[in-house]
Amino acid sequence: MTKSSPRASGPTWRRPLAAPLGKVLCDPVEEASIARMWHAIDARRSGATAWFQGRYGRPLAVALAALLVAVVAGAVLEQRRAAQEHRTEPKAGLTSLVLEGGRPFEKVAIPRAGRSLELSLNDGSRVVVSPGTTLEPLANSASEVIVRLASGRAAFRVNPGGPRRWSVEAGLCSVSVTGTEFIVERSPQHVHVAVRTGTVLVRGDRVLDGVARLAAGQSLRVSADSPALSASRAEADAAGPALVPRVAPGWQASAARGDHAAAYAELGAAGIAREAARAPSADDLLALADVARLSGHPHAAVPPLERLLEQHATSPRAVAAAVTLGRIELDLGRPARAATVLERALTLGVPAGLKEDVYVRLVEAYAKSNRSEEARRTSEVYRQLFPEGRRTPEVEHWLTQ
Repeated sequence: MTKSSPRASGPTWRRPLAAPLGKVLCDPVEEASIARMWHAIDARRSGATAWFQGRYGRPLAVALAALLVAVVAGAVLEQRRAAQEHRTEPKAGLTSLVLEGGRPFEKVAIPRAGRSLELSLNDGSRVVVSPGTTLEPLANSASEVIVRLASGRAAFRVNPGGPRRWSVEAGLCSVSVTGTEFIVERSPQHVHVAVRTGTVLVRGDRVLDGVARLAAGQSLRVSADSPALSASRAEADAAGPALVPRVAPGWQASAARGDHAAAYAELGAAGIAREAARAPSADDLLALADVARLSGHPHAAVPPLERLLEQHATSPRAVAAAVTLGRIELDLGRPARAATVLERALTLGVPAGLKEDVYVRLVEAYAKSNRSEEARRTSEVYRQLFPEGRRTPEVEHWLTQ
């Protein structure tokens, strides 16, 4: 069967046919069917009056036959059109995930004395965030969702068959899935991953070959203090001994425990720059930047973030790096450089939960760089995107500076 082309937009009468017109009009009605039509017409014609036969019979019969062919062809065309409309394919307007009701998927921080929070997303996925948990989206696009579990416990149910690949960054390891139910729990000393249904991939420096596959009923505990890892089924299996960890360098172990001050003490600004120059991955560069930022040395985070944008421009981590670097440059009093990086972040595709903050900071960067026209234009875009934006007063403030 000939593959039909995608249906064009616009009024129905302007849309192209699903196949060449000649084929559509000829294929549905075979010669035998046409012969039967003519036999029926002749039979009806033979019982008509002579006046009907002599003057109008043949033309009217031809017209009726043509009408019948047109009706059959029209029905076939409509069936093909309906079938084409109901094809399962990604929607052209598919964008970042939002919560049910249209609210953005943003950072969640629940105190230990608080209550669990269930986040229902518009693709059918769900995240249950427990008390004492901080969960932050780093990337949220039509093809990928990356969240950072800074602390605590979160249960994920990722809608199977969806177009997005999910990754949960948890310090000692990351968890990648496309559709399953699993739990990730992070403390200063360990990360625990348990799978309820489906399969996940757990990646980290302490996993043999850098990756382990967990199926339903399996769990994996990654410890910062001990090289021992374990994997077990609910009914028990022998997978554990195969998961032999690799010992991480001292600063990485300190960072994984959340002790960024100790990690920075081992490295210093020069050490961070040195490690950034030879870091093999975007994740390593982000880890170095976190050590600098979270230990109170934001200037030392600039080299790894700049290298990430230079060497890993197509990585999903590039968006987070650009947003973070833009904020740092602005806080360091370098608004021109901040504006350049924030512009790049918007080009890369900022997640919905971060977009308002990026536009506000970009207006600030333009204003502090004496680029009033760019600040004004950016503020207009902000008002269009966020007509009831909670940070509108902040935008107005920078326009008057």
